[in-house]
Amino acid sequence: MCFNFSINIVMASRMKIIQFLSSMHTRRYHAHKLKSQRHLLLQFLSTGNFISTAAVVKYQPTDNLLWEWQDTDKTTSALLREDRWKKVMDIVELAVEYNANTYASLLQLCADIETLIQIHTHILIQGLDQNIFLATKLVTKYAMCCRLEDSRQVFDKIRDRDGFLWNMMTRVYASNGCCKEALQIYNEMQKAGIQPDNFTFPFVLKACSTLSALGKGNEIHGNIVSLGFESDVYVGNALVDMYAKCRRIEDARRVFDEMHRKDSVSWTVMITGYAQNGYGGDALEVYNQMQMEDVRPDPITMVSVLSACSQLGDLQQGEWIHDCIIRYGFEQDLFVGAALVDMYSKCGCVEYARQLFQRMPTADLVLWNAMINGYVLNGHANDALILFNRMKKSGVKPNSVAMATVLSACAQLGALQQGRRIHHYILRNRLDSDVSVGNSLIAMYSKCGRVEDARQLFNKMPERNVVSWNAMIAGYASVGYADEALRLFNQMRLLDVEPNYSTVVTVLPACAHLGALQEGRSIHDYIKGKGMELDVSVGTALIDMYAKCGCVEIARQVFDSMPTRNVVSWSAMISGHAGLMREGLQYFDCMSRDYCIAPGAKHYACMVDLLGRAGRLNEAYELITSMPLEPDAGVWGALLGACRIHGNFKLAEHVAKHLFSLKPEGGGYYVLLSNIYAAAGRWDDAAKVRTIMKDKGLKMTPARSFIEVNNGIHSFVVGDELHPHSKKIYAKLEALFKQMKEAGYVPDTNFVLHDVEEEMKEHMLFSHSEKLAIAFGILNTSPGTPIRITKNLRVCGDCHTAIKFISNIERREIIMRDAIRFHHFKDGLCSCGDYW
Repeated sequence: MCFNFSINIVMASRMKIIQFLSSMHTRRYHAHKLKSQRHLLLQFLSTGNFISTAAVVKYQPTDNLLWEWQDTDKTTSALLREDRWKKVMDIVELAVEYNANTYASLLQLCADIETLIQIHTHILIQGLDQNIFLATKLVTKYAMCCRLEDSRQVFDKIRDRDGFLWNMMTRVYASNGCCKEALQIYNEMQKAGIQPDNFTFPFVLKACSTLSALGKGNEIHGNIVSLGFESDVYVGNALVDMYAKCRRIEDARRVFDEMHRKDSVSWTVMITGYAQNGYGGDALEVYNQMQMEDVRPDPITMVSVLSACSQLGDLQQGEWIHDCIIRYGFEQDLFVGAALVDMYSKCGCVEYARQLFQRMPTADLVLWNAMINGYVLNGHANDALILFNRMKKSGVKPNSVAMATVLSACAQLGALQQGRRIHHYILRNRLDSDVSVGNSLIAMYSKCGRVEDARQLFNKMPERNVVSWNAMIAGYASVGYADEALRLFNQMRLLDVEPNYSTVVTVLPACAHLGALQEGRSIHDYIKGKGMELDVSVGTALIDMYAKCGCVEIARQVFDSMPTRNVVSWSAMISGHAGLMREGLQYFDCMSRDYCIAPGAKHYACMVDLLGRAGRLNEAYELITSMPLEPDAGVWGALLGACRIHGNFKLAEHVAKHLFSLKPEGGGYYVLLSNIYAAAGRWDDAAKVRTIMKDKGLKMTPARSFIEVNNGIHSFVVGDELHPHSKKIYAKLEALFKQMKEAGYVPDTNFVLHDVEEEMKEHMLFSHSEKLAIAFGILNTSPGTPIRITKNLRVCGDCHTAIKFISNIERREIIMRDAIRFHHFKDGLCSCGDYW
């Protein structure tokens, strides 16, 4: 409701109020009028007209008017017991005279829109509507009641505005997110001949920060310098913040360094600017300088410093900052607690993050979101869903950030039903208009194999940004629909939606997958036109695309034209010559010879892999021993993998010794050596390696498959007999096994690396986790409906073959996402073409 309409309602009783106030000033009350006065007071009190109620009380003996009624009149007694009566009595104490000071005090007490309108009405009646002091307070109070239109009407009706009123209107707009309006007020202020001051600039700079209006910010910076306010610490802080949020971090640092006086906020703004722009190391450096200057940080400082540690994945620095937080007494602060949970989660210490979360005295939405996101980041998607449900039960209402995070958990698990329930919750709570939530829904449906649902959602989105298009293109690419990904990319350009770096990096692999050289070249032309070829990730994607399309020479041209190259760029170029051993070695050599770049460990690992796959194990070993730097686990691991492919257990033993000394906790290398022994029939040696693992307490991540059925997520491991439906599952598998053999299936026992009889090997294959999950799905879903499972590791060759037979026998589509890719099994075939 706008202010004018509200005033019309209240002004309807204007004459009655004036008459009553006049009678009070004369103080001519008679006993026979007591009843009518009582009636009028009850009318004002019951409708919340506190001003008039106060007037009655101020000029009437309370013994006669009120307290005698308390015992006899239930209505009055009930009204007196309400909190509103305290408000009336507060007003009574102030209502000596109805002047500007009185109304200013009344406005200070006002806490709701109804009372505010009453006070404003009385101000109009008393002819005080042009009082600057009262107008400024009214502008502020209407803004506090979320009535910005009324604030602006009060402002516009003042004929002679001073600088303080202009500043207040600017502040109201900037503080409520109306940044364009705030800058408009600033422009009008200058046109009116009112000079901005040090109170004006922080608010208009805040508006520029929010809008990323760098040009306007530069203009205002010029005004600040010309008026001599650059030395004001508050103005300086606002300038640093504006430049940082406009991604001009060098300019922010220059302003910061030129500040003659800095307070805690100055240091915090600079640290935050570095952290938000991805310069975590610089943020920590500024924090160290702050400590040396003996400036005490506040909780906001610590949150920004922890964000820098999270970016860097620097656990050691994070632990040091945690010690500082304890020393300053900030550990119980909820925002600091959430930042600590985030930092430990992003540094891989999710268990310690959980302990911190549980130690917090209370948990707000930010803290819940941090812990849920921590679980998702560390692959504990099921724990994230459990915690999300706990959060809802605790009475904390999820926001769009929580929904986006929990949808990522569903995507990790392939939990389509759970994702759909969350989608319904989003619709019920009207969170679907948030673009980030829509983007997360697209990603969830795509990663659950329901790319058609993702596309329907994409088509219905009322608003899309470039991330929405990227999510849909990536969705098509993830399920192998490379042609659809390219079609959508072209549609995006036709609709004048400008692709960004992420778009082209996503769509180029689709060209590589299809061998679509012409499309790839077209995208390359677009990249050149937009100047994106200078980006390392884009250049690397182009190299990969051209190499996989068989245009190694063009890949070389792209590589040579790149102004900067990283490890991935060189690795892509070397790997692009897979099968072309001589060319791969040439690129490796020219790194140091032609470009003066010393190859790193990752480049050596890439070359060892290239030689190893070609069966040139001795050359690979000689390359490692001739390295000018110490070989790391990645280099030796590449050679051990090649030994597994070619069955060279003697070299594998030697390589394993290096690996065990470099990474004694690496259980995967022990398993790989055990498998090499097993494949060579050296069962005793394989058993010894397993015993060493057991003695050292080393564990390998077990293969685990997930399936969502009847609103629950069911997990299976190999040989699982703990599931309540185990007997039915194994019975179903036996029946399937028989049908599969009749159809021509032959178990590939090479995938069983245990010294057991052939029959036992078949039984062990029979109980792999993905087969158990599929059998459970068949038993608990309607015939003909698709079955969706997710596996945390790569699907083995035997299971891949078996699932093709099962899809044909059961006439079911089986969608499986393993650690490598999506597999769509239908009618005895797989979308991967048996290559994964």
